[in-house]
Amino acid sequence: MATRAKKSRRRVSAASAQRTAAVSEQAVITVPIVLTRNTRKRRRKRYTKGTKGQQRFLLGLSEAAYRLTNSLSRGFDTFNDRSKKSRWKKRDGIERDFFRNASRGISDGFNELGKAPEELARRVSTRRVAKAFRFLNPLTR
Repeated sequence: MATRAKKSRRRVSAASAQRTAAVSEQAVITVPIVLTRNTRKRRRKRYTKGTKGQQRFLLGLSEAAYRLTNSLSRGFDTFNDRSKKSRWKKRDGIERDFFRNASRGISDGFNELGKAPEELARRVSTRRVAKAFRFLNPLTR
């Protein structure tokens, strides 16, 4: 026995249709749209007098240490991913491609590690380095 689904129809009276149209038209016309951005003012970094250089250097040192550990992680991740790929591609793939995968992992690790000295160098003021160079260099006197 097949049952038919009944279609439900909703009747809208002319008066309610006019009210809905009037309300929506009125709301569009009279209500202004105001967009605001919630941006917070960026605070300036403040340092105690005479400690700015030390604090900036320590920040660079911590970022360089992060790069060092991240380079180890990245190198081992690359080695692991490529070894898995070798394992699925061919028989004894891990053993056959060991040196190729290891070299690629070391390459990726050193690539990340090479960014560490920059973290320290960016934190040292060039003015201070120039003064020290002039003081230590005997040819400038």
